Amino acid sequence: MTFSNGRRSIDLYWSSAAEHRGNLRSIRRDSQAAWSLPIAGERATLFQRSDPAEFTAVWTADNRALLVGGRFDGVDEYRSILASVRRVDVNAWLSALPKSVVQPYAR
Repeated sequence: MTFSNGRRSIDLYWSSAAEHRGNLRSIRRDSQAAWSLPIAGERATLFQRSDPAEFTAVWTADNRALLVGGRFDGVDEYRSILASVRRVDVNAWLSALPKSVVQPYAR
């Protein structure tokens, strides 16, 4: 899923928690720096990729592996975006989606 403000965009991916180790290995191979930081109450690893403007953060929550990444002017700008990530319940998530998304009740 891609989120954008018209100037910057950030991609969010999620999968089963079983994929977390593979995600870490793959991203670590293509990274030049890494930091630990909290995201939405969970411990995450933030990577600066081999392209210095590309950043990716990975973490687990419950039974999910999450990955969020994008291109930013620097790590501080990326960290400020990550600080805004919040965990919400299903109804809050669904109500925040654009009207073009087909809601479960409308299928």
